Amino acid sequence: MKKYIYLTSGSKHLFDVSKDLYEKKIAKPVLWLGHHSHEKLALDYFGDIVLSDLLIRHRIYELRNIQYTGEYQDFFSSLNYLRAKDRCLKMMDRLDFNGMFNRLDREVYFHYLIIWVLKHVYKTKPDVLICPEAPHDWPKYLIYEICRYLKIPCYKFFNWNLAPLCFLENMETGKIFFNKGLINENNEKKFERIYEQYVNELLSKKKNYEIFYMKSQKNRSKFSYVILSSLNTFIIPILKDVKHNVGMILKSKYNPINPYKFGILSRLKIRARRRKNLKKSLYKAFDSFDVNQDFIYFPLHFEPERTTNPDGGDFQDQFVTLSKLRNLVPKNIYILVKEHPSQIIFANEETLPGDVGSRGRSPLFYNLIRNINGVKLIDTNYNSIELILKSKFVATITGSVALESSILQKPALTFGSTWYSGCPNIIEWNEKIKYDQILNYDIQKPDKILEFLKHKRKNYSFANAINSSQGKFHSQIINDEFKKIQKKSVFRVLKNLFN
Repeated sequence: MKKYIYLTSGSKHLFDVSKDLYEKKIAKPVLWLGHHSHEKLALDYFGDIVLSDLLIRHRIYELRNIQYTGEYQDFFSSLNYLRAKDRCLKMMDRLDFNGMFNRLDREVYFHYLIIWVLKHVYKTKPDVLICPEAPHDWPKYLIYEICRYLKIPCYKFFNWNLAPLCFLENMETGKIFFNKGLINENNEKKFERIYEQYVNELLSKKKNYEIFYMKSQKNRSKFSYVILSSLNTFIIPILKDVKHNVGMILKSKYNPINPYKFGILSRLKIRARRRKNLKKSLYKAFDSFDVNQDFIYFPLHFEPERTTNPDGGDFQDQFVTLSKLRNLVPKNIYILVKEHPSQIIFANEETLPGDVGSRGRSPLFYNLIRNINGVKLIDTNYNSIELILKSKFVATITGSVALESSILQKPALTFGSTWYSGCPNIIEWNEKIKYDQILNYDIQKPDKILEFLKHKRKNYSFANAINSSQGKFHSQIINDEFKKIQKKSVFRVLKNLFN
């Protein structure tokens, strides 16, 4: 049997597939790190190779008796170590609810997991790393970098954001694998309707168009939504917060997320102030601009989020990306930057509106980017489709704005790893790219984009909703029949890979 590290998500069928692979003597996990929702199932079945997701992410200092004796010690002087440290410490912003999780404590978290993983990998000798989604929390990303350093092959499922579809990608080479998924005729037609509707709506509505997940996020940030769902969005998170912090005090434990033992009212006040500081800084930094001048459109990504870190790769820092773009574009051409609406309105079942976004952006960031010559930060109310149409071209790290631009027959430049890689009218960054090359790119019509999407779905993609968020966004297609197909598809893809 092959031995693998499994960095899984919250979808139950992913546990079922690993169980089937083991029972059919194809492969067995030697390290499991997944969502807490099916952690007990995995623990009961696979035993102590299962790590608690909540423990590792939030309280890794509770690991005991690691007894590290220098296994793979050269990792600490590798490029992988430096890259992982930069990205993982940034990913820990997600845990920094109160703005008090300092670098010293973050480094301890980081080093705790390194020595545990190095010791465990040395003992178990895994053949491969499997990620059912990109490793975008700090423990999973660190494990990925360790495997990368040790030359252990790493694979991930790369999801479409238009439909519950994935393809298998080698994380080192970017190679995607030919795979005719087990999608029946009924579901094939559903998928086709999804992206045909996407293209047609974009072309017909143009300026009024808004992608489905942005509509959902805006609805969840409205006052009426917060009031109606206050149990999930406010009361339960507060009760969990109180329980955890009181428990740490009673046990006389040091709490790196709340090291000064602030009470709940103080913590809520701090979070509110962080949101207010970010909004105030953004609104004060807006530049006026005549959109009839020549410009490149660069909408910011929401942070903290997978779309930049880790999918941005070397361009996970948006300031670095903007600097690179400025060097590419002639000085007489402006770069228009628009903040992602979710940065100040984002809400989900466990956070208040704006609470996540204030962890991912410094209020100082806006004036920083305005110090890059020719960069203008414009009002968030500017219509994105109008900006695409009036721009010379669109630039993004991994955003769906590039796909929208391609459909609207404007060239787009991407800096990171995208699910729509290879799409007509989209150019992937390389050090040799020239400004005139982008302007003179051979623009294809929207029917070519549809052909590309159909080809990628038919030859490389398989039915799979990688997490609960994707399941909610595509609930109209995810029925019992779909769930059976996705389980069979994932099993077959992994079986073929192991074989």
